[in-house]
Amino acid sequence: DGVGPTLTIIQLINGRLFGGFASLPWESEGGPKADRAAFLFSLTDGVGRAPEKMQQFQNLRFAVSHYPDRGPLFGVGAGADLGLNLDKESLAHCRSHVGATYRLPRYSAKDPLVSETFLAGKLDGWDLDEVVVYYCSPNAAKKVEQKKRRGTLAGADAALKSISAATDSHGSGLESQLQSGTSLAGQRTDEPVNAMDLGTEQNNKE
Repeated sequence: DGVGPTLTIIQLINGRLFGGFASLPWESEGGPKADRAAFLFSLTDGVGRAPEKMQQFQNLRFAVSHYPDRGPLFGVGAGADLGLNLDKESLAHCRSHVGATYRLPRYSAKDPLVSETFLAGKLDGWDLDEVVVYYCSPNAAKKVEQKKRRGTLAGADAALKSISAATDSHGSGLESQLQSGTSLAGQRTDEPVNAMDLGTEQNNKE
């Protein structure tokens, strides 16, 4: 609680890698809140789909939701677009149905994207590999340059640029912030997400 902005990254065993950014600090109470800078993203569907960034387009006061027993939550209906329940007993209740608050990408009429399957491949019951929440440090720029000189960010640049390439004025400087992010929490079942190994300490909850 009280820490933000944050980047939530989810990796599934099927290879899908996706998540969301929130500029507001997460809290244990308060319910739905507007966050104009919040967005969802998909880095890959595991079979080569290009990265996508999903901006808000309706129900803007439901950008994120704050509750004591759930989260992070993005979208109307306490996390309809992307809702996580990271207690071990509730992992099966993580779900995603993009389109309530965040705009679902549409490539063409011949390739319609189903809101329940776009991020995770199915609505719920995901096979999680790892979930990590990064804190985007306000001292990011200086730390990034130091780590680049030491070579600790090798391999991370491409993945970070995929998330932040389309960042608007609300998220300016986000790439630099993410590159020095500090892990706050994670549900880890296997190896870390190599593409997002930022060279920072990760406090994963087993």
